[in-house]
Amino acid sequence: MTEPANAIIRILGSNAAQATRDARELRRTLLDEVSPGVRIDIVKEQTTTQDTGAALQLALHHGPHVVSVAHALLAFIRRNPRAKIEIETPGGLRVTLDAEVADHPSRLEAIIAALSKNVAGG
Repeated sequence: MTEPANAIIRILGSNAAQATRDARELRRTLLDEVSPGVRIDIVKEQTTTQDTGAALQLALHHGPHVVSVAHALLAFIRRNPRAKIEIETPGGLRVTLDAEVADHPSRLEAIIAALSKNVAGG
């Protein structure tokens, strides 16, 4: 079995409490919209705060999940136009998404392409 490709999604520009709430909501959105086979964990990157974490780690096993993840990110941004998120792909590419992506969904193509290079079946 192929090792999953791990991507990190960070909530940017919020205080720790709001970022934690946004991370939990984004995790729920991803779980609702992405088929089984994607592991989504909240991770704590800041050791100086008491929050539970404002980043999500995605373990992608199959290429088709990448498109579902991209659509879930777009849905989250549309519902939360003040939100700003950063995706770090397994290859180290960092892409920032904000309300502009709702008007220009083609920006998600870069994420889909980057994640697909690192996922079995992509």
